[in-house]
Amino acid sequence: MTLRGDARLIPLAVAVSLLAAVGGALTAALAYETSPTIPLAVAAGLAILALAIAMPIRLVYVAILLVPFKLYTIDLKALGLPPGAGLSLPEGLFVLSGVAWAIGRLAVGKWPVVPSPLGKPYALLLLAIVPGLVMAIHPFPVVKMLVMWTALFLVYQMIVADGRPETVRTILLALAVAAAVVGLKAAVAPGSEQPQLLGLGEVAEGRPGGAFEDPNILATFEALGLPAAVALALGRGLLLRAVGAVSFGLIVAGLSLSLSRGGFLAAAGALAVMLAWRPFRYTGVAALLIFLALQSASGGSLFGQIEQTSLVEGRLQSVSYAAAGGDPRFAIWRTTPEMIAAHPFFGIGANQFPDVSLRYGLFTEDLRGSYQHAHNLPLTIAAELGLVGLAALLWASFALARVLLGAARRLQGHDRGVAIAIAAAFAGLALQGMVDYTISSNTIAAVTFVLAGCAVVMWRSAPAQPESDAASA
Repeated sequence: MTLRGDARLIPLAVAVSLLAAVGGALTAALAYETSPTIPLAVAAGLAILALAIAMPIRLVYVAILLVPFKLYTIDLKALGLPPGAGLSLPEGLFVLSGVAWAIGRLAVGKWPVVPSPLGKPYALLLLAIVPGLVMAIHPFPVVKMLVMWTALFLVYQMIVADGRPETVRTILLALAVAAAVVGLKAAVAPGSEQPQLLGLGEVAEGRPGGAFEDPNILATFEALGLPAAVALALGRGLLLRAVGAVSFGLIVAGLSLSLSRGGFLAAAGALAVMLAWRPFRYTGVAALLIFLALQSASGGSLFGQIEQTSLVEGRLQSVSYAAAGGDPRFAIWRTTPEMIAAHPFFGIGANQFPDVSLRYGLFTEDLRGSYQHAHNLPLTIAAELGLVGLAALLWASFALARVLLGAARRLQGHDRGVAIAIAAAFAGLALQGMVDYTISSNTIAAVTFVLAGCAVVMWRSAPAQPESDAASA
C-alpha cells in the first residue's frame, strides 16, 4: 500500500511522538534524580546548540559583544565539576560556536580541520599541554586549558573555512564596540577605591578591573580593540566612522583608568604599527599638531589639572625605576630559567606556576603568597609547557608574522587598513607579553585565536601582487 498526500507524514508523526515520549521520560527521571532546573538547562543547551550549528559565525559575533558582561558566569557545580570549571557567558559561547561548527562539518562528511599556515603550530601547542595531565600537581587546570584551547582552535578553523573578508570586518566592528563598552563601564563604575600611586609610582592601588576584575587584562583587551577602532574611524561609511571615533575615545579612557604600564606599551606599539597605513599617518600627524597647538595656547596646562592624567604620568615615570631593577619581575625572570632547566621538555603543566614557583623562593605577601605566572609570555609558556610549547609558540609567531606581512603588502585600500589593524593588535599583545601574561584569560585567548583566523582570511583574500606592481609591469 502506498501512502499519498498528508498520509506520508504519519510515520514521521509516529516517530516524533515516540521520541517525545522517550525524551519526556528521561527528563522526568533526570529531574527526579537531580534538580528540576537541570533538565530545563539541558533542553535550553540543546536548543542553543542547534542554533549554533546553523549559524556558528554569528555566535562568535555575539560572544565578542558580550565580553563586557563576562562577570556573569555559567556555574557548572551542579554537574559535579570543581569550582574552577565555570565559564563566563562569552567564553561559553566561544566554546559552543567552535564545537557546533565541528559537529556541523562532521555531519556533512567534512573533517573540522582546514589547511592553513597556523594549523600545525597550533596543533603542536595543544599537544604540548597534554603531558601536564600526568605531571601537574593539580591536573584540573590543565584539563580546562586543553578543552578551552581546543575549542578555540576550532573557532580559528571555522573563521579560516569561512574565508570572507566581510566576516573579518564584522569581527573587528564587534571587537571595537565591545572594547568601547568595557572602557565606558570602567569609567562609569571605576570601583570602590580611589586610584593612587605608592612610592615612586611602581605600585598602583584602587585600579579598576572593569569586566575582567584585573586591570592588566582590561588593558590588554582595550589594546586589542584599539586598532579595530582606528580602522573603523578611517574606513567606509559615515556611521561606521562615527562608531570608530567614539570607540577610540572610550578605549583610550579605559586604558588610562587601568594604569597598566604593559597596557600603555601595548597601545603605543599598536598605534606605531598603524602608522604603516597612510590614512592613519595623515590623521595622526594632524591630531598631534592640534594637540601641540592647544597645549601651547594653554601654557602647558591643558591636562595638568586632570587627576587621572597625573596618575598616568606617574605610572609612566615609574618605568625608569623598574628598569633600574626595582621591579619584582626581575627576580621572577632570573629564577624561571631554573624551573625550565629542571623540566625542559614538557614543563611543569599548564597553570601550575603559582604552586611550583614557591619551591624556587618566589614568594610575595602582596599576591597571596605566590606569583600567578612569570610575567612574560615566552617564559611562562616555556616553564609550563616546556621547550616543546615554546617551539610551538615561536613557530606560530613566525607563521603569523609572515601571513600579516604578506596581507599588508598585497592588499590595497581599506582592506589593507584591516590587515594592518590585525597586525597592530598582535604587535601590542607581543609587547605586553614581554612584561605580563594576560593570555591566561580565556577571553584574551579567544580573541587571539579569532584574530589569527582573521589574519589568514585577509592573507588568502589578497591578490597575487599589488595592483600598482601589476600596472607597472
